[in-house]
Amino acid sequence: WLKLIKPKILTVLNEDFYPINKGYRKVGIDRLNLLSNYYDLDLFVPQKKRSELISSINEKINVFKYNKKIFGSMVGFLSSILKINPISVSIYTDLSYRKFVEKKTLNTKYDYVYLITPRGIGNLNLKKISYKKLIIDFVDPQSATFNYRSKKIHYLSILYYFEYKLFLKFENKISRIADSILLISQKDKQIYKKKFKKVYCVPHIKKINNSIVKYKNRNKNSFCFSGNLSYEENIISITFIIK
Repeated sequence: WLKLIKPKILTVLNEDFYPINKGYRKVGIDRLNLLSNYYDLDLFVPQKKRSELISSINEKINVFKYNKKIFGSMVGFLSSILKINPISVSIYTDLSYRKFVEKKTLNTKYDYVYLITPRGIGNLNLKKISYKKLIIDFVDPQSATFNYRSKKIHYLSILYYFEYKLFLKFENKISRIADSILLISQKDKQIYKKKFKKVYCVPHIKKINNSIVKYKNRNKNSFCFSGNLSYEENIISITFIIK
């Protein structure tokens, strides 16, 4: 009967992933749905209002909803900024949310803590959570993304460059506690392979009709694009492929 016990995962989202209109949200939801077939998964979701996220995730996932409070968000943001964390990390830090997670996980032992993007790590007090390994799914390279934007979006270049520098320090900080990180592309892996203990490449995989289609069985002369269509570089790439 011991073989029937699934390893347990804790995932704490930094935001409500609905609507699924951004690349990392799509990747994150698809990965959580896949994991829920093999792991016992506890998912924490902060919400400002009623969300349709539940309709997009596997019913096997144990969902804990947290109603966001302005005071907790403000205090969390200020405390994170004072620690010289990136702005894009600080805006998701909520001390009330962190206490909510602590209370709900108090007597639970987890095999893994799995974060989708490092932005929500401020909502976890890892000293008060029983777990074996911390896995952070970067999806995309965070510091490198801001460095790229600082060179392309001129009217925000100073802000993006400042965020890039903050993220470099932040990544060094979390590299001391993360057991491994995940990225989508091999190219991105080269950026972090000397900084983190273990870096793995996991492409975006979606399970369709209870099966995963292998590359050799793909439909020829066709492709599936998964990404944020409000991001100019994605539009340029799609236009290039179509033409």
